[in-house]
Amino acid sequence: ISATCKGNYGWSGIGRGSGNVVASVSGNTVHLEVDVASAPLSDHVKHSSANKKNAHASLPFPTLATVYSCQPNFDVHDVQFTGSASAKIIGLFGKTISKKLTAVCLIKKNGEKAIDEALHAAGEYLGGLILHPSEEDASSSARPTESLMSLAMQRSNSEALHTNLENDSVVSWDGDMPLLKRILLGINDFIGDHMNEGIILKTLQTINPSICEDCGFFFKGLNGMVNSFTRGTGSADFTVPETILTFHRNHTFNLPSYGKVSIAPQKMKVSGLNNLTEFSLLRPLGQNSMSSSISSDAALIFTISMDMEVTPTKGGSFQGDTLNESFELTFNMSNVNLKADSSVVFDREVLNKLTVGSFISGSYTTYDSNRNIMNCVLEALSSILLTDTNGRLNLDNMSIAAITNAKETSAETSLEDNVDEVINNVLQLLVLEYPSTVTESLAALIHSPARDFVNSALSKFIGDFKQLPLHCVNVEVPQNAVERPFRFDESVYFWMFDSLFDGGNMVDTVNSFIDCVTNTLTQNITSPSFRLGDMDVGLHNLTLANFGSVYELDLLLPEVDHYHIKNSIGWGKDTTLSFGMDVTHPSHHGRVGKMNAELKMKNLELNVGTGLKYDMNYLPNLEVTDLLAHPQCFAIPVTNFEYYDYNMTIDSLQLTIDASLDNGIDGEIQSFSYKTSDPTELANIATTMMSDGALQLQQALERSTIVELKGESN
Repeated sequence: ISATCKGNYGWSGIGRGSGNVVASVSGNTVHLEVDVASAPLSDHVKHSSANKKNAHASLPFPTLATVYSCQPNFDVHDVQFTGSASAKIIGLFGKTISKKLTAVCLIKKNGEKAIDEALHAAGEYLGGLILHPSEEDASSSARPTESLMSLAMQRSNSEALHTNLENDSVVSWDGDMPLLKRILLGINDFIGDHMNEGIILKTLQTINPSICEDCGFFFKGLNGMVNSFTRGTGSADFTVPETILTFHRNHTFNLPSYGKVSIAPQKMKVSGLNNLTEFSLLRPLGQNSMSSSISSDAALIFTISMDMEVTPTKGGSFQGDTLNESFELTFNMSNVNLKADSSVVFDREVLNKLTVGSFISGSYTTYDSNRNIMNCVLEALSSILLTDTNGRLNLDNMSIAAITNAKETSAETSLEDNVDEVINNVLQLLVLEYPSTVTESLAALIHSPARDFVNSALSKFIGDFKQLPLHCVNVEVPQNAVERPFRFDESVYFWMFDSLFDGGNMVDTVNSFIDCVTNTLTQNITSPSFRLGDMDVGLHNLTLANFGSVYELDLLLPEVDHYHIKNSIGWGKDTTLSFGMDVTHPSHHGRVGKMNAELKMKNLELNVGTGLKYDMNYLPNLEVTDLLAHPQCFAIPVTNFEYYDYNMTIDSLQLTIDASLDNGIDGEIQSFSYKTSDPTELANIATTMMSDGALQLQQALERSTIVELKGESN
């Protein structure tokens, strides 16, 4: 610790004099040891005799802190007197005076009372949460072998059923949104079945998972997809927004006589997202509830980057310039099980007034920045309520670390590092000495205070939103827009889709994915075999080269006259498929023949077009509730539908074959070779065949779709 103290001195009597004094303290240490005594948490809390049997009553808790060793080493090594001629005389006694100042600076044992009071207050609060469980919690603790998630689901099911029996006007999954329910259930079931094993891995049991690349769901499931998207880190970081619901990022605390402390989280990073054991999001539950959960046996690490500003109060205990600090809080957790059930209630009157016209934008309506998908959904909401939150986790470590600039770093240990070490020692004390108490405390906080805090914010947010004028009901479509069909090139949703899925970045992503799949397949499927009639066919030396060579990707691209949408895919730049094949037959006493084949291709293009006209006299008036219950109602305003421009073309196709056959009579081997002399000619033949097939497919689809549309319209 280094310090400089400035003051003044004066004496009366003979000569009288005064001046200034500067005392310097540097290179000093303070060694402080504190003994923390523990007692069961129940000793802190007054509770009924019925609760004394609760297993939580024996949880240890720090209850008393005693400072038993305080060894300061403050040596005032330099005292300077200025301001008068007598300063030189007084300076002769500097060493004696410095000893007096050193004695004054010695730290006395204090603060025990404040620490004990803080521990007592914490014990009272946590005891109230942990030692006074509700009946449901008591039943949960009585059945420790039954999973927390199943108990929560049973409770939420009964609550949701009770709510809907009492109120028939509640918008329900089965009665009003069956399609959306099926979609959400399907997505969650699919994710649950493919946490670590993808579609291909489950289908092709011959693949060795240990040498699989991620390739999204196709091989290693959800965790593999997360690992792929995060480039193997399993981490996601994001900037904390200024406001979330009613939560503000900046928090300011006033400390009387000291100053004002402002804390603001800036960034958050979550690591370990590629090791999840369970994940579900917005899973329909009951008739108007949803459930979300996340579980991980491995470590989940949360890192929060925070800025702190300390502004001293004028005339207070501390004086000086405003202090700005940046630091990181890190939480290491394992065996994480988090689950939240929520009840979502829609205002049926407002929901019934939402139409397709509420969500159409562009030239079809008067511009309104408040009218978008999210705001229109919020206008129809009456309330969102967390009905149940449950969390179990082991907090393995907590730490704090200062964020310093490279220019400020030095080999010497700073006071800031020492303070961080003190804080980390206290955090380690809690984690290592009181693991069960920390676990139960976090579970209690998640179950009640955290849920109430979020519900309060949601209620205020919905309440404030309801005070705003309605922007999404009774939307009128301008007359000039009614006179013509719906234009796809003027829809903001097609523009959003184009910005996400078209362009160079998506082409690179698709090529990377194709390369990932082909590499994994060629590594695992080296010698596939199958039976063709009485013959056994075996492949070997399978090689796929340049399969990740998509060069054009245009999806849902409006063209021609605003009412046509085209999809174009261009693939193949020296794309090569080669393999060897052995054919055997029992009557030939072994091999019938063998063959080596190679196929090279350039520029395969696939085009598919759809012409669609929606009558704007009807489309904007379709009610959202009807579409959620009966999505086929989208067919009612269709006045024209056609498939067009179905074709496939190839610029170059070259085939090379080397084969040898056993005639099975005299053992004579016949060999022949073939190589395309003109790759363009073979490509033209293939183009003609594929285009004719595409045209037949187009006509068949058009006939069946028109019949279906007429049936749905009726």
